[in-house]
Amino acid sequence: KKLEEKPDEWDTLLIIKDIGLYVADVVVLDLLGAYNFFRTWNLWFGGIALLCYLKSFYDLASSAGGVTEIVNAFSESLRKGYRTDAFLKIVHGEFASEAPVAFALQIYGFMFVTFDTFASASFLCSMLCSMYSLISGAYRDYQLGIDTSPFKTDVDKADHN
Repeated sequence: KKLEEKPDEWDTLLIIKDIGLYVADVVVLDLLGAYNFFRTWNLWFGGIALLCYLKSFYDLASSAGGVTEIVNAFSESLRKGYRTDAFLKIVHGEFASEAPVAFALQIYGFMFVTFDTFASASFLCSMLCSMYSLISGAYRDYQLGIDTSPFKTDVDKADHN
């Protein structure tokens, strides 16, 4: 397949799915989870969820280069029809740092918000997105062996020389 060819529709749909789940999980559902903790008067959970959310955005901004670089990586993947290295690094950052902590907090804190229907529904959606992120990230890293870790140590660099 030539790189100049128009990307396959199925590949484009898979990338759109990845971008949609990423935005839904990282931008919308995690912030909504912190809001729901505060709204249901679970202030400690809300504070921890908000700190995790802010830390993940800080890590994302510092490793990916800001929102414009993220948008550029996503649009480049769509244009080329495959997941670029920049795209995989951004998604890996969510899998490696944010998703496990957010997922554990949501699992543990779910029983404290079950009296509220909206909070319960949004937590279930967020837990499903986090679970998908964890499983697909583990598959990419451990089964396929795709190294997308954004942080390389001096030992790693010396091993490749």
